[in-house]
Amino acid sequence: MLLKSVIVLLIYYFWLHFHAGKCQLMQSIFQKENADKALKYRLYRHLPAYEKIIRNLVSFYNKVHVLLLY
Repeated sequence: MLLKSVIVLLIYYFWLHFHAGKCQLMQSIFQKENADKALKYRLYRHLPAYEKIIRNLVSFYNKVHVLLLY
């Protein structure tokens, strides 16, 4: 149950982030001469933050899971 909640929260977080930035992303792509570089920069720039969020959620889930077992 907790794992499903964490997964739903992750999906919701990513959807909100990308939905809110979609218009800005499209503007930056069309404003720049090289659209591929603009797209890659905008998407890959945030990956370290997402990895940190996922690591924290997994760590929290593991701690809660261990506490519930004992």
